[in-house]
Amino acid sequence: MISNNSESIHLRPVEESDTSLIQKWRNTKSIQPFVREYRELSSRHIKSWLENTTPSDKFEFFIVENEIKTPIGVTGLTYIDWVSKNSDIHLAIYAKDWINDKYAPETLRVMLEYGFKHLNLHRIYAEVYEIDNKKIDFFTSNGFAFDGVLRDHHYYDGKYINSHIYSILKHEYERR
Repeated sequence: MISNNSESIHLRPVEESDTSLIQKWRNTKSIQPFVREYRELSSRHIKSWLENTTPSDKFEFFIVENEIKTPIGVTGLTYIDWVSKNSDIHLAIYAKDWINDKYAPETLRVMLEYGFKHLNLHRIYAEVYEIDNKKIDFFTSNGFAFDGVLRDHHYYDGKYINSHIYSILKHEYERR
């Protein structure tokens, strides 16, 4: 578990016993437009994903709500480049209306602290599809700057959509 000084959440590694819950969350129709995976995921897909999270360039965690001690989502730092000290961040809170409550900002705070202070990263970035206005607003309101567009980068529901890249640098994080 990441020591995070948070009253509302804590993060713990994803375990094999968690795969059925992740499968349920990821196969929810309302979630699918906003994730990279384009198909229904079987338990074998999820187990394969979990096995591939153990390399040193990926840190995946369950977000657990402290009061009810129940997982409410996943977060992680992935595609870590240890030379340039960059990492992708993702977070998804499936069990709550995450944008409008305390859990997403608190998860982001904990992950940025972990990435910048413990892993000594220089830049943390997020890829957000242009159709995900809530997440675009979330990252920009939390200090992430717009870096650029990956044109026609994601195919969903019969059309191509752009991906937007947002990032925060360590010195920007420290000034907050």
